[in-house]
Amino acid sequence: MRYIIIVFILCLLAFNVNSQKIATFQFALIIENLESYKDFKIQLNKFKEIKFSELNKEEELLVSKKKELEESKIILSEIKYLSKVSEFNEQKKNFEKKVNNLNNYLKENIEINENKILKEIVNIIRKISLENGIDIVFSDEQYFLTSDTIDISGKIYNDLNKLNIILQLSEYE
Repeated sequence: MRYIIIVFILCLLAFNVNSQKIATFQFALIIENLESYKDFKIQLNKFKEIKFSELNKEEELLVSKKKELEESKIILSEIKYLSKVSEFNEQKKNFEKKVNNLNNYLKENIEINENKILKEIVNIIRKISLENGIDIVFSDEQYFLTSDTIDISGKIYNDLNKLNIILQLSEYE
């Protein structure tokens, strides 16, 4: 019995109980409530509205040209008709290229500005974790459920708002 107690005590001393302090944050919640990001989204939506309006006009012209082309099939010679079809297909291809370029431009701008915010969040998390002795920080994409007591989203949000990050669209070509 004495040996069992000694082995038990040695086992207890051998195990190093070292708990980790964990925190979480909700990136989507932070970014959607951030004033500079809201302003950026307003700027982005105005830009999209203008550009998509221009593209809609071009699309309407293409639709009318297609209709004219179909109606002229009977009137035009085959060579002239094929030439017009080729011309129309080139215009259509250019239009699709414009749409794809615009979509890529919008996507890139969103990613650039979100990465700018993410870099600041990383710096803030680093500061918070050093101040509070936090060992591990998970984003909302890395966990399923968490307690509000370990969520540091509010602290991150407050520190981000103090920075007054400027988010903007780059030049559109």
